[in-house]
Amino acid sequence: MDDVTAITQLLAQSNQGDSEARGRVLELLYDELHRLARAQVRRRNHTLSPTALVNEAYMKLFGGNHQYVDRRNLLGYAAVAMRQIILNYAEAANAKKRGGEVLKVTFQDWSDVPPMETDFAALNEALEQLEAIHPHLAKVLGLSYFVGFKKSEIAELLGISETKIYKDLKIAKSWIYRKLKQQEGSPEAGS
Repeated sequence: MDDVTAITQLLAQSNQGDSEARGRVLELLYDELHRLARAQVRRRNHTLSPTALVNEAYMKLFGGNHQYVDRRNLLGYAAVAMRQIILNYAEAANAKKRGGEVLKVTFQDWSDVPPMETDFAALNEALEQLEAIHPHLAKVLGLSYFVGFKKSEIAELLGISETKIYKDLKIAKSWIYRKLKQQEGSPEAGS
């Protein structure tokens, strides 16, 4: 039995309240989740350790009555959980500093839009707005930027072509860029 099938079966058991199955899911996905968390922390020069991020994401994912259908579904929720955890830490740090440094993100690796720097909270707000009107685009962008998946990994995870992922990322990045420029009040924002 491959890991994908095993994870699906374990998630079904977990959905029935089997805590051992939940632990086994974490064992099977831990290396992948840790790699993603490490990329998140490194990208943002964040003080939260990758291990702590994985552990907090696990608690968010399995701390309530959430049910997951398969690996794809779980990793999608993990992406959202990691993003929210990083945002919460950034907001807590800002509250302590009162006017101190804001967690900044830079879009130097987004070839579809000009380089820019913004704060993480503004990016998260823009992504939530995109999610309200285009959930698929927000998910693709979240998996790419926040989780660090490659286009091929997103395509496999979502069951669509890599070409479609490329186009969706281009649209999502442009939308986010315009929204962030509007938030800054920049005249080059457009609509």
